[in-house]
Parts: sequence; C-alpha cells; structure tokens
Amino acid sequence: MAVLPDAVKSTAEYQMLCAHLEEFARGKVRDTFVIDDKRLFIYASNRISVFDNVLPFHVPKKRDVLVALTDFWLRGPLAELGGIENHLIESGARIDDHLPVELRNQRAFHEGGMIVSRQEMWMFEAVVRGWLTGGGWKEYAKSGTLHGEKLPEGLQDGSKLDQPAFTPTDRGQVTGHDEPIPVTEVVRLYGQQVIDDALLIYRTIRDFCAAKGIIFVDTKMEWKLRMLCDEVGTPDSSRFWLASEYDEYQARGQVPPAYDKQFMREWAKFLGIHLLNSAKSADDLAKLNAIVTPEEVIEQTTQLYLMIFELIVGMSLAEYQRTRMGILA
Repeated sequence: MAVLPDAVKSTAEYQMLCAHLEEFARGKVRDTFVIDDKRLFIYASNRISVFDNVLPFHVPKKRDVLVALTDFWLRGPLAELGGIENHLIESGARIDDHLPVELRNQRAFHEGGMIVSRQEMWMFEAVVRGWLTGGGWKEYAKSGTLHGEKLPEGLQDGSKLDQPAFTPTDRGQVTGHDEPIPVTEVVRLYGQQVIDDALLIYRTIRDFCAAKGIIFVDTKMEWKLRMLCDEVGTPDSSRFWLASEYDEYQARGQVPPAYDKQFMREWAKFLGIHLLNSAKSADDLAKLNAIVTPEEVIEQTTQLYLMIFELIVGMSLAEYQRTRMGILA
C-alpha cells in the first residue's frame, strides 16, 4: 500500500467503495477493489505523485483526464494493433453492469473508474524514450550514455534520439524510487516480445500525436502477462511538448514547456520534495504533510491536463465523456 499524506488519505468515494468491495491495493494515484476472481475495479483519484511522493492535495479533473485518455487510446489507435491485448473491460457509465447495486449511478465512479481483468502484474515499468530529457538527460550529461548504451556526442537536453530507446525500471521495489534495470533482465524474465510491443505502442501514439502537432516525448507502461494495463499515454505517465515550440527552445539550449506532470515536478523540486522519501521516512512524510500549496499551482496543473487532452482527442473532456463514455450531465 502506498504511503499517503493525511490530506488525501480518504474521500467519500473511497469510503463508499470500502463499504461495498474488498480492497485489493492502494497505489499512489489509484485504488483497486475486487469484483470477483476475474475482475477488478480501478478507481483513479485526483492525487498526484512526484518523485515517488504523493503530495498533500487533490488536482481537480486529473482523475477524469487519466481515465478518459486511457479509454481513448485503448479503444482507438491501440485497439488496431494486432496481438497486443489490454486489461480494459469497461469504463464510463457502462461500469454499472459490473458493480454492486449500491455503487451504481455514481458520476464520480463513471468518470474515474475502470473495470479491468484480474491478472498478476509484471514487476517492471516499460519506459520508452524518443527524446533525451529527464532522467535520461541526467545520465547522458554525466556519462554520455542512455541506460548504459553510448550515445553520439553533442546532444543536449531535449535532443531527438535516432530511434526510440527502451529503458525499463524496477517500479521502485528496492529503494522506493524507480531504478533502471538491464534490458537483458527484462528479456530473461518476460521475453523479447514485451519490448517489441512497448516500442510499437510508443511509435503508434507518437505518430498519432505528431499529426496533431504534439511531440510524444517519452512514456511508461505496465504489463500483466502480455496484457497492457493501468494508464496509457496520459500526462501522468508521459511527457508532451508542442512541435511549434520545439525549435525555438532548442535553439536556446532549453526544452519546450511541458503539457503534463512536469510542471508539478518542477514546482516540487523547487521545494526540495525530490530529496524526500515519504515511504521510508516518517520525518519526510511529516514534511509533506506540512506543505501549503498555492491554488494557482493546482489550477495550472488542471489546465495543462485538460489542454493536452483536448489537443490529442480533438474534443473537450466533457464532450468525450458524454459521447464516448455515456456519462450524462
């Protein structure tokens, strides 16, 4: 179970779910409940996690964007990829067919919930990078490598890679922070096919975004057996830049503004949250609990999530929920 600050530990929706379903797992952002031996109910919260620490506030509409955008990718562009299954059974208003009667007709669950197949999660994250930034840039700046592989000299933060790079991590199982694991270890444990699938998924989303003027910088994916699961191609799990801004910022040696969680990461780093490990230290958790967050920081995060959703999908969140997910006002 994730360690959560006091301000985000419980909501009315969480208490309602606990009253009628068995809790399966509590993550940094999602709470998972048992439907039966074949199905789970995943409820995305408005919690936000940066540097593996859950922050002590909710970001309005974040939950809705994560679920609706995952629904968009899994029912749209990624549904056309032969041989790659995903765990989504149902989302939107149609989840009522799977829930106990006491949990039906709840708008919050329609907006934030997914019925998924129950499988054993593989214990790694499939990270794919198309541009050099974030942790990949830090490694390159230090050693000239990305995930241990030598890259050409002269690259800068934000440089486009010749080919997308598969750079898996261990999901923070050892230190509480995600750590790189060798590609050879993923092949040994799970096979080459999952790497090929991850690269194909990345390229598919990248090309779709490119047609909308968006750079799909990097992303992470999780798997159950050969089944893609959890969120896919969202601003929580991925980086997005606007193609129209890229050249101007690169000419100055900078990366473009991010339309994703990076805005919150930068604010959190300014406060030193990247130095905390709330899962391991009670003192660090107390420091998180004491944070006072300006409303404008939360509002800007909401607006960035809504903006990238609309740019990708081509309609507002409310319109998508109504027309594609059956969620009525």
